[in-house]
Amino acid sequence: MPGQRVAFDIAKKKEAIIWIRVHGGGVASRAEAHFRAKGWRVSAATLRKWWRNRNAIEDTPGHRKRLDGAGKKPPLVHVEGILFDLVIERRSRKEKVTRE
Repeated sequence: MPGQRVAFDIAKKKEAIIWIRVHGGGVASRAEAHFRAKGWRVSAATLRKWWRNRNAIEDTPGHRKRLDGAGKKPPLVHVEGILFDLVIERRSRKEKVTRE
């Protein structure tokens, strides 16, 4: 059974980026053994992704979990706006609003 996914906060990602820059010689995959020894469950691929996104990670406050723009995007944003307006209009006329 695969392991549980772990969400690292930006502060830990910054720590990994600093280690890669100082001790890893700019090669992200060298950090995998170091951080596994510290008890982090992180793959070399994840470290490479953090290294690629290092500018955005370094510009983000450390207490956050994700970068700006991350997370699930609402599907059909324009349709949701139209639907919202329709519901408000019908409720203002005291009409019944259902899913059908």
